[in-house]
Amino acid sequence: MSEEKPLHVRVAEALGCQLRTDGHNWGCYCDEGFLHSGASMSPPYINHYDTDWSATGPLIEKYEIAIGRWAQRDRGYWAAHWQPAWADCGIPYEASNAEAPTPLVAVCNLLLALHAAGKLKPEGESK
Repeated sequence: MSEEKPLHVRVAEALGCQLRTDGHNWGCYCDEGFLHSGASMSPPYINHYDTDWSATGPLIEKYEIAIGRWAQRDRGYWAAHWQPAWADCGIPYEASNAEAPTPLVAVCNLLLALHAAGKLKPEGESK
């Protein structure tokens, strides 16, 4: 088992997932119905937020995340921005914006930044 948890596992953990692993696969002990738990699987494996739009789309809507494609002279990238930060001037740029080569990875990076800044409420808690 690697020392570093995969991106989708770190996102699930930020969402409040109670992690479990057999050394190769990751799952959760959470109730069915949470966004990080693949309800159709038994036992519930963690959704792959970095590659699965059906898992990440509801998070984009729930947390009011805007995504867009940006191009610079030497590279293009996707950016994710937490829209409520526009009204809260006390949030640092790094905590409300993230970049990545794909839109889903940008959203994952943003969710981790929001969690680190204390702005991401685990599932089951109110906004």
